[in-house]
Amino acid sequence: MTAFLSQTLFPALLNMSLTAGIVILCVMATRLALKRAPKVFSYALWAAVLFRLLCPVSLSAGFSLLGALDAPAKQAGPAVSTLTYVQPQQQPETLPQTAAPETPATEPAAPAAPEQQTAPAVDWSAVTAWVWLAGVLGMAGYSIFALLRLRRRLVGSLHLRDNLYLADHISTPFVLGLVRPRIYLPSTLTEGEMGYIIRHEQYHIRHGDHVVKVLAFAALCLHWFNPLVWAAFVLAGRDMEMRCDEAVVKKLGESVKADYSASLLALATGRLTIAGTPLAFGEGDTRGRIRNLLRWKRPRVWLSAVACMACVAVIAACAANPVGQAMDSAKEGLDLPPHVEEWSVLDLGPSGEENINIPVPLSAAEPWAPIRAGQDLDGEEEVTTGDIAETLASLTLSDGTEVLFYRALSGEKYCAYIPAGTERLIRFTWEDNGYGSGGYSISTFEHVLGRSGFRIQCPRGAAYYADDYYYFDAGGTLWQLADCGSTARQTDLDQDGERELLWDYHGGREVYFLSRVGDQLRRADLCTMTLEALGYRQDGGAQITLELPETADADSLAYTVLLPDQGSTDAGKQLTGTIRLAADQLEIHPDAGGVI
Repeated sequence: MTAFLSQTLFPALLNMSLTAGIVILCVMATRLALKRAPKVFSYALWAAVLFRLLCPVSLSAGFSLLGALDAPAKQAGPAVSTLTYVQPQQQPETLPQTAAPETPATEPAAPAAPEQQTAPAVDWSAVTAWVWLAGVLGMAGYSIFALLRLRRRLVGSLHLRDNLYLADHISTPFVLGLVRPRIYLPSTLTEGEMGYIIRHEQYHIRHGDHVVKVLAFAALCLHWFNPLVWAAFVLAGRDMEMRCDEAVVKKLGESVKADYSASLLALATGRLTIAGTPLAFGEGDTRGRIRNLLRWKRPRVWLSAVACMACVAVIAACAANPVGQAMDSAKEGLDLPPHVEEWSVLDLGPSGEENINIPVPLSAAEPWAPIRAGQDLDGEEEVTTGDIAETLASLTLSDGTEVLFYRALSGEKYCAYIPAGTERLIRFTWEDNGYGSGGYSISTFEHVLGRSGFRIQCPRGAAYYADDYYYFDAGGTLWQLADCGSTARQTDLDQDGERELLWDYHGGREVYFLSRVGDQLRRADLCTMTLEALGYRQDGGAQITLELPETADADSLAYTVLLPDQGSTDAGKQLTGTIRLAADQLEIHPDAGGVI
């Protein structure tokens, strides 16, 4: 929970909040420019802010305001992207620790080093994320409490007609409810006041303001730490109310402005309702609303047209994300990182004098950790060897433990092991497939990702194999080190005496790599990482294949990239190179002419 909160959810929301902050400033400036225009246009501008506060992705366009500010866009799909100002700090899980080997009795024990008491490092990103969540829950709890308290005051309200109700213990009219909103009126209202006040509240409902306000309050809860969001919530509420005021006066005529203003003054709450409900007639900036009403005149057509075009342009520019830099004809349709422009000017002739090394830190790869094997598979039931109907594959380990793949009397298939000297079957994998009894095998492995244990292969499809690695820790607990697809290759790419794992799908077009960096495992999609390092992406038309090594002592992988011809989906230029592993990073080495 903490890892997801601090490494995924809060960083994504922080990026949304920073983007929304820029948009809020733009909307504020535009709102000032439209001060004399009808408030419906000022209110419409806040749609871009609400979108940015609630949606992490947006369409990419060349007219984006954020593109002019050089905002860091990252592709999330063929047509959408995200803005990433803050990168999440991954806290990878560590491998389970095994017991250290005992010192032989014939050797003198080394003197024990004095223990050093070190205070545990504080993970401030996790602390910040939990503080943010506490703020969200606190605001949501306050809103629920305020709503329940208001509902208690509405007990005994009198139904007039339709969705209109009279209540004794309220000071101003308001709309309450989301699916079936009701209009509550103070019982002290005069007959003359009711006409335009009801129109005001009905206008709110007809244009979905009761839903918009709930969404706006939800955005405020999520972004409570951003002062610009608070300012946007207040200003948008004012624009919403002024738009309704203008609509009522436009409908009933300017002759009602004096009575309408008097009612606003009499029913003023003097504050803006922050709890998200209700939509109150007299809430907020009463003085500003009265001043706006008194100077309101029926707008001219040309002024409305100009204001409408300005609003559409600003909303589109604020809602769209920037696109990538323009590319030349050889790279048309391919997304390039900034450093590719530097490589493109290198003269990579047939002699290959330029030796390019593109480092890719493994810290960018997915954290990985072994998982406890077979938890809750058997429940309280104890299974014995009498459950074996057919043994599909078996292997006896050096300590006498027998590992087997078998078909049970029920017809289901299991992986299990039998501790030495017992008849007990401890099942740790259940297989549900219809691929007969062939193709199952069990073998041992050594020095793979710092572990030794056994490997199980079994068919999962017509042309797909599961290739799983297991080991026992010092306490006898079984762990699954890795679950690989198709036939996994054990290869010591960095030549450190410890093998990494590689496996592929679809003939090398999807290749995955599992390596150990210190005490941590990292899992990488090699095809995607290589394309991105070279400056391309698969959904832009580039295709890549990797050749898995045939031997365990191979020190590199060969890749081939096919680029589409301009204006065609057919493969055009072919790029080749190799991938090597060095310490905590991959190294991409393009061949001569391998970068364009």
